[in-house]
Amino acid sequence: MALRETIRGPVSESWSPVLAGVPRELWEQLRAAGRRLLLLDYDGTLAPFHVHRDRAQVPPRVARLVRALAQSRRTSLALISGRPIEELERLLGDRDLGVHWIGEHGWEERAPRGEIRRHALSDEAREGLEGAWKAIGARGLHSRIERKRTGLVLHTRGLFPDADLALRRAAEGVWLPWTERAPLRLDPIHGGLELRAEGRDKGRAALDLHRRSGELTMIVYVGDDESDEDAFRALADLGYGIRVGRDDTPTQARGRLPKPEAMDEFLSRWLDSESMADPADEERE
Repeated sequence: MALRETIRGPVSESWSPVLAGVPRELWEQLRAAGRRLLLLDYDGTLAPFHVHRDRAQVPPRVARLVRALAQSRRTSLALISGRPIEELERLLGDRDLGVHWIGEHGWEERAPRGEIRRHALSDEAREGLEGAWKAIGARGLHSRIERKRTGLVLHTRGLFPDADLALRRAAEGVWLPWTERAPLRLDPIHGGLELRAEGRDKGRAALDLHRRSGELTMIVYVGDDESDEDAFRALADLGYGIRVGRDDTPTQARGRLPKPEAMDEFLSRWLDSESMADPADEERE
C-alpha cells in the first residue's frame, strides 16, 4: 500500500488555499525528483508554540505523517531545532524514528539509529557563555533562562507585552557586550532572545547534511524563526526554503505557510508525490 494511502486515502489534485504561498514549481519538481532531502524545524513548524515549552507537542496527525515520511524510500527526513536532541526525542516519544536529528542549531547531530555527535565548543565561547550566565543571574533572571551547552535562551512567552519587552531589553543590555568579548551571537526568537555560540548554525548543518546525503535531486527546508533564515540563505541556490508564519515577516525563503497547522496539508501533499513519480525512475532505483 502506498504511504499516502495509510494516511489520507486517494491522491487529491485540488489546490488547497493553505498551500497558496508554496511555489507551484516546487510540487512540479517534486513529482519528477528522485531522492529528496526534507528538513523540518520543530517549534512553530511541526509543533505549535505553547506557553509551557515542555508541552509543545506535534499534533497526532502531523506526527503520523512524519513517521510515514521517515519510512519513505525517496525522502531523507531531518528534524532540526535549537533544542537539544534528547529533548526533541522526549517530545516526539521515539528515539528510533529513522530520521536525522540536528539539535542546538547544528551543534548536535544524530544519524538514524546512531549516537549523538556533539561538535566541540571553543574555550572562548564556553567561557563567554559562563560569564553571560553569571551576569544575567546577577539581574535575578535565572528563572527565565534556559541554559544549554552552546547557548542561553530568555523565554518570555506568556507574559504581557510590556513585561515581555522589559525583559528582552534587560537581557539584551546584559548579553550584547558578550558578543564583543567572545564568539557569540545574539538573536531574537519567537517568545524570547537567544545568546549562542558562533561557528555553527542551521544553514551550515543543512549544507553538511546535503553534502553527506549523496546524489540528491531536491532539498527543501521548512522553518519559522530567524535562526531558520541561516538555512534559507545557505540553500538558496540548491532548493526551496519555506517560512511558516505571518506573511509580513521579511524572509530569504522562496515560499510560505501561514501557520504550523498548515504542515498537515504540506506533508500530505509531499506524501502524494511519493506515488506520482515517474515509474522509470523507480525502475532505475
